[in-house]
Amino acid sequence: MKTIASSDWHLPFSNSTVWKEFNCHECGKTFSSFYSLAAHIGAAHRDSNASKRRNLDATELQALYYNQQLSQAEIAKRLHVSQNHISSQMKEYTIATRSLTEAQRVAVISGRKKINQPNLTPSEALVYVIGVLKGDGSVYLHKNGQGIAYEIGLGQTKREFAYSFQSALESLGLKARVDFRRKRNGTRLIPYFRTTATSKIFYQWYKGLTIEEIRELLIANSVFIDAFLRGFYESEGCVSVHKNRVPELSIVNANASLADLSYELIRILGFNAKIHRYGSMSYIRLYGKEQVSNFLHRIKPCIKNNEDYSLQ
Repeated sequence: MKTIASSDWHLPFSNSTVWKEFNCHECGKTFSSFYSLAAHIGAAHRDSNASKRRNLDATELQALYYNQQLSQAEIAKRLHVSQNHISSQMKEYTIATRSLTEAQRVAVISGRKKINQPNLTPSEALVYVIGVLKGDGSVYLHKNGQGIAYEIGLGQTKREFAYSFQSALESLGLKARVDFRRKRNGTRLIPYFRTTATSKIFYQWYKGLTIEEIRELLIANSVFIDAFLRGFYESEGCVSVHKNRVPELSIVNANASLADLSYELIRILGFNAKIHRYGSMSYIRLYGKEQVSNFLHRIKPCIKNNEDYSLQ
């Protein structure tokens, strides 16, 4: 870099101009600004700079990647180069890389990635989660940038419900989160909460769970019945008050077997429930202020409860 002699410098705020030159060390060309020099180097000398990068040994790369089962990021850290350089060299040496699924398997075996191991021992939290998932919740798998994700999710508009479900998932040993955004409903923006956790083990267990197995899990324990119905009601239930001021509690679901089980459980608790079918939908109903209030008091839902409907 060249500058004018120090004797030619003037005091600050004078009308004189101080000029600088920026020289390219590759070809000797001179530029009036650093940005012009940087653009020149990027355009004219990119290949020459790349050729100066450290060439790695193909045998060493293969040994680290296959024998030691290291990831590209771990190899880069060990060899003090960038991950992009490792990727480029592996392509140059035609070293086959692992698929996303295989990379996840290797990470688990090596201990770099911990398995999200849920506690599936029968508990209030577990049957509550089942009740929510049989209603508004969902368990599904999808592909993302890191492979296949086995997701447990609940999306709805009630903050209390979102955090209640999160708390239950965490009681099972799962790492759960709640995300908030505003969702358009017609011309209005309404709050929307999404609770999620991931676990392949839970996914496989839940997908293999039958209605009869759920019944066997619940039938001998009234506390479990309460917890299951709480989750199912928070998802699928509501209370309406008709013109005659008689409250009616309804739980609506399209799965007839699940509706029959829920109806049976409510009857076991001593409530005079009715069940009706309309097309593919099943409606379980309780009538009267005393019966509706007692049911809500028993299962203790975090939403759609006695306070919400002034049934105290």
